Amino acid sequence: MHLHTSTSTTLLLAFTLTLSFVQSQQTTSGGETHLATYLYHRHGDRTSKSTPPTRLTPLGSTQIAQSASFFRRRYLSPSSPFRIDGIARDLVDLEEFTISAPEGDEVLEASAGYFARGLYPPFEGNGSGETLRNGSNVDAPDAGSQIVPVRSSSSSPAAGSSSSSGESSKDKENTAWLQSASSCDAAKTSSNSYFYSPRYTDLLESTRDFYQSLDPVTNDVFPEGNLTYKNAYAIFDYINVAAIHNQTGTIDRLENEEQTLGYLQALAGLQQFGLAFDESDTVRAVEGMSQAGNVLSFFEQVAGNATAGGGGSANVTHKLNVEFGAYSTFLSFFGLSGLSQQYPDTFQNRIPDYASVMGFDLFTPSGDEMTEDNLLVRFLFHNGTLTDPEAEEFFQSYTLLNSTSDGNSDTVMSYRAFRNHLTSFAVRNEREWCDICGCSSSTSAASDAGGSTSGDGGGGNGLSKAEAGVIGAFVTLGVLLLAAGLVWFVLGRRRTRKGEKGEAGGGVKEVDEKFTGEK
Repeated sequence: MHLHTSTSTTLLLAFTLTLSFVQSQQTTSGGETHLATYLYHRHGDRTSKSTPPTRLTPLGSTQIAQSASFFRRRYLSPSSPFRIDGIARDLVDLEEFTISAPEGDEVLEASAGYFARGLYPPFEGNGSGETLRNGSNVDAPDAGSQIVPVRSSSSSPAAGSSSSSGESSKDKENTAWLQSASSCDAAKTSSNSYFYSPRYTDLLESTRDFYQSLDPVTNDVFPEGNLTYKNAYAIFDYINVAAIHNQTGTIDRLENEEQTLGYLQALAGLQQFGLAFDESDTVRAVEGMSQAGNVLSFFEQVAGNATAGGGGSANVTHKLNVEFGAYSTFLSFFGLSGLSQQYPDTFQNRIPDYASVMGFDLFTPSGDEMTEDNLLVRFLFHNGTLTDPEAEEFFQSYTLLNSTSDGNSDTVMSYRAFRNHLTSFAVRNEREWCDICGCSSSTSAASDAGGSTSGDGGGGNGLSKAEAGVIGAFVTLGVLLLAAGLVWFVLGRRRTRKGEKGEAGGGVKEVDEKFTGEK
């Protein structure tokens, strides 16, 4: 075969390949007008919950600083294809950027503070000095540093907060099960029912010998009677912290360290996901409902401003919202959104690692008319610390929808489809929160008089999410009362016959301890 190509043909082929590459880069990297981003972030490495008070460690602050560097490059750098259009790069604009954490939670508040400093590091032109009338110059003691207030995200919608995951002001990082710090009693009741489920009781029994074998490692913190699957997360957390920080005398007594830690983590993930979400009783996932409502409210404001009068991104004032919160909100949202069903290896029965983050990008293809029909949403997630500011591929996109029609793809959703999907389970205002969780009569009356209901959840022939939540809570309560009656009956008979202590009685006490935050 005669293999010969003329010089002109070779040059034409090279030109064609180069042009195709450039066009593909423009399509995938430079082909969008990025309007806004919402990030939900877990804290960095911390001390164990079993040895309160819980504190952010130097490693944890470093993890958060690394994450901030990644997002500074992704969303603020002029050379980034994902740069938020018009956002300030060096001097923070507090109308464009807000950051929040639950009030009183030292670990989450400290993480938010480190993130803000990493996103907007010291800048000499920030006006930290001034010249007084007498001609003397005064510089701030931290010249160049930028002060970004960390807002509170601690109240439920019933308390009037616009940024909330239904958490109380109680320090959640000192509590083994985070739902115990929730202000939603119906969610607590729903989570409580997990301890009566076959999933829980089967694992309680099948793992008993394994947990008892950990006594040499944990006997200074956990009495032998507490070494069960009931305390799966607390036990994993204690041993995991010891492994990270090389605590001699604890981790040195652990046999097969890597394998055992992996098993402990898997069991903790099973338990915590079961406590955070149940498909048949979704009120358990109220934190994820509130988080969905927060994202929707933020994006609706952005979309409304961007599409008003064709002003585009120039009309968008609030461009970046970062909220620090607990892993239970991640788990609840993963279940409600369908991520745990679509990507079980990533989102089901797994607790996000320290410094994990999920994000929502709102954008439109460059050159397209700025209308709601042209708006797109991208959901992203990374498990653990984003250590490499250059590694964009680690902040991975996932779809929240099963369908790839109507402008949706494997990683991009139309804004309308995204909004409709989240609206189906989001809690967005006081009235919806009170319908699901229960509020005082005065609060409910105020909601009826002046509150508004957003979204499409209350229409149609079926039950609204609020009605379903109330019914689910009462059904759960009925099950618990029935179970309690059965326990009383069994214990009474056992005491009459032999005076023995029943396992069921211990189970009820375990539930009570879990929800009072006792360990």
